[in-house]
Amino acid sequence: MATVPISVVMPVYNGAKHIKECLESILCQSFHDFELLIVDDGSTDNTCEIIQTYNDQRIRLIRNHHDYITSSNLLLIQARGKYIARMDSDDIMMPDRLRTQYEYMEAHPNVDVLGGCIEYFGTSHGIYKPVPGDISLYDLMDGCCVVHPTAFIRKSSFKPHHLRYRKENIYAEDYGLWAEAVYCGIRIRNLDTVVTRYRTSNAQVTNVKKQEQQMASNTIHSWIASKIVRDIVEETPSYVKPTNGKALTAIVPCYNEGKELENTLVSIRNTVGQHVSIMVVDDCSCDSFDYKQIALKHNACYVRNTKRIGPAGSKEKGVRLCDTDYFIIFDAHMRFYQKDWHQMIIDELNNDQRQILCCQTKVLSKQDGAVIEKNSAHAYGAYLHMMIDTLIPAVRWNCNPHKETLDRGVIPCVLGASYASSVSFWKEIKGLEGLLGYGCEEPYLSIKAWLSGGKCKLLGNIVVGHIYKENSCSLRGYSTYMYNHLLISETLFPISLQCKANMAARNQGLQYFNHATTLLKEHKRRIESLKRHYTKNFNMAKMDWIMNMNNIISKEAQCLLEAGYKRTSDILRHAEDATKELHHYGLRNGLAGIALLFGLYYKCSGDKLYVGKARNIIHDAQIQNEQEGLPLSFDSGIMGVGWVLSYFVEIDILSSYETKAFLLQVDNIVNIINPILVQNIEMICDMAIYCYSRLGCCKRKQLEHGLSNHFISALRKACRNWRGSLDYARLSYQKQLAIDIMSLYNKTSWCTMTADLKDIYKLPAYLPKDEAYWDFGMDGYIGYGINILTTKLRLS
Repeated sequence: MATVPISVVMPVYNGAKHIKECLESILCQSFHDFELLIVDDGSTDNTCEIIQTYNDQRIRLIRNHHDYITSSNLLLIQARGKYIARMDSDDIMMPDRLRTQYEYMEAHPNVDVLGGCIEYFGTSHGIYKPVPGDISLYDLMDGCCVVHPTAFIRKSSFKPHHLRYRKENIYAEDYGLWAEAVYCGIRIRNLDTVVTRYRTSNAQVTNVKKQEQQMASNTIHSWIASKIVRDIVEETPSYVKPTNGKALTAIVPCYNEGKELENTLVSIRNTVGQHVSIMVVDDCSCDSFDYKQIALKHNACYVRNTKRIGPAGSKEKGVRLCDTDYFIIFDAHMRFYQKDWHQMIIDELNNDQRQILCCQTKVLSKQDGAVIEKNSAHAYGAYLHMMIDTLIPAVRWNCNPHKETLDRGVIPCVLGASYASSVSFWKEIKGLEGLLGYGCEEPYLSIKAWLSGGKCKLLGNIVVGHIYKENSCSLRGYSTYMYNHLLISETLFPISLQCKANMAARNQGLQYFNHATTLLKEHKRRIESLKRHYTKNFNMAKMDWIMNMNNIISKEAQCLLEAGYKRTSDILRHAEDATKELHHYGLRNGLAGIALLFGLYYKCSGDKLYVGKARNIIHDAQIQNEQEGLPLSFDSGIMGVGWVLSYFVEIDILSSYETKAFLLQVDNIVNIINPILVQNIEMICDMAIYCYSRLGCCKRKQLEHGLSNHFISALRKACRNWRGSLDYARLSYQKQLAIDIMSLYNKTSWCTMTADLKDIYKLPAYLPKDEAYWDFGMDGYIGYGINILTTKLRLS
């Protein structure tokens, strides 16, 4: 059989409408030496007749019965070319597509499949650029990263693995093919060049067979997830015993780092000589550098993964293979400046092995090959950011000089790609076990260090230069990145913070959230094992304390806070005037909100006059409830007042003895309701907010409550019933959060964090200078004052 450089392969079924335009774009390519292999998939129109009108020797037509997967596989089998260029019959090739992809593949013999960008036309318009560079299973976990009619395949790479389209993946068969190919070691890459004009229409498979395509994709996601989990398990060795006469090993994970790996090793050796062991963990680099030879040249141990497992897996592997008592982990693009940095680390760990250390980071970048220092704010370690605006937990540099460190260098969280510890402590807290790909290493280690009774510390006198790159070589899959956040939430967080983390993840992208939960399911046994270990060996109740420790804000926010606090006297004056006119006890726009403001001011200032004012408001509310009854709702009635009372007990403004009688009244009023019969989701939200706060406070303070088991069970069931409804989707995230938390209630593992009004209302962060423009209530100066006071309390 005669071979040609390229086989352009194309299945067609009833394509008469667009086939001529497609054929013209192929036959007019600037690269001429190819065959055009077409398999007609049982067309019932005049598609074949149109094809046969072309008198071109390069065209080869095969007729098949209607079976798309069989026809697609027939193309792979019958293709005579060195390369196979996939094409769809309603698309248009760019004039230089074949030449561009052919020349690239000839120049890069280690690439097996080459995709490219597409230009939409038809019902949609624009340019789509898939993931650039090499494709991994982590990328494919996010979705199909290769646009099918742009694929350019090296046939000799496919043949040994017998790769074919599978019928069980129908409507997502290309996605399944690329996933299987990558798992077999096939190297797939995308060009940053438009190679195909991609026709969109209401009749294409993506629209007509959307449900079937999604089902097939879900099956492929599960298969990919199982392989990712399997690879990390197979690549993770057992711990070795310390046998090295040295005390410290520098572990350097790398992937396609080029000459930067050698620059890093040289920098280590130039500053500490042979006093430190070095281990390079190569995560299946595939560029032209001989990393083994580079490692050996600088007397470093070289370990190569058989599968890509990402930075977290490579770091875990490095620590397990470490034959010294202590280790420090670096990225492969670092610079070192001091001669004795290793001894300072050893001395610190000799003093206390149960800590995670990090060095001071100097931010570097590369311009025209030269390393330059970037202007960056001085950092005092890092802290955890637990707000809904990003994935939870997030990490932020602490650049606020008002809160440098907790005590003698102790910090909430390590950061900066240069952290050290003892192998024994790493093993105790189970290091980075459970993480996949990249992301979350520092918050995972830091939270576990604190929960286990250890600590995190900044060695500010050890400066390490870190070259920050625009395009990281780490595994990029956002689904696995999100999974890592959810893993931390699932194994370490109380229920309320878990719900908040899940909501933050969903807000970042429901598709990625679904893929991340698929990974959680595939890794379920390992996650359950980790959860049992942490619950047994960690003080999980310290999470509230850890959250308080991470209450750090920027220098700019600190200035705004101080300016806002100076306005509290005016806010309090307005609030006192309002008490003379108000006669209702609502939390959002009534006296309960003012009582909360007064109580918080007492907590911040110690002024007992204001706790007395708050106590008087609560007392009057109790009398009115006993005499006339208060409305039931949270915003304007008894449940809001009950929340304030519970919060006062939580943060020690009032004692449980002072509030017990009134809170039991609230509980008894709530108990009368059957939540299953309530048709208003807003009322369900009100009950959920009050109940999760009340139950959580009682559990933390070891107090009794009056909420009946029957009511709690019914409320839990009602919350579960409402979740996923259109009414639920229309709620604010604060109300969704309340429903989520109560839907998970159970007597054993259920617990919440200390109540926070920001998880109920969106409090204003701005107040007009002119008091004439001040609004009342939670949307006005009362909410602003509460925001300032609660922030000040958390920071103190």
